[in-house]
Amino acid sequence: LETAQILIDAGANVNSHTNLGVTPLFLAVQSNRLDLVKLLINKGAEINVCTEQDITPLERAIDNSNISIIDFLIDQGAWTDHVDRRGFNIIHIGAMQGDVAVLERILKTGANIKASSTDGKKLRPIHVAINNNNKEIALTL
Repeated sequence: LETAQILIDAGANVNSHTNLGVTPLFLAVQSNRLDLVKLLINKGAEINVCTEQDITPLERAIDNSNISIIDFLIDQGAWTDHVDRRGFNIIHIGAMQGDVAVLERILKTGANIKASSTDGKKLRPIHVAINNNNKEIALTL
């Protein structure tokens, strides 16, 4: 955290990205570093930036089952209705990930449990849960 603060104070761009669109915020989320996520957002990091694969920091936090980062990102205005390249929204990702606590947090956003994927397959979150052998998730949905 101290190193990040020094770099930011020296003028480092908090929204810089790799050729794959990976930003410091995305890396902080991927590393489960809530302290760094907070610092970057407080210093102006774009919360809804997508990687080249069209993945947002919130979606990565859902993949990581990190409730505290999920809560923080949602509270800071992270998109809860974003659809990725697979045609999935956050409830599809939560159904695939398989953590009931994460899914319950997603449901609190008002996410539509009957949302169909936009990839032509029209998968609903329950289909994703079943396809990934996530029985508890399917029962929760």
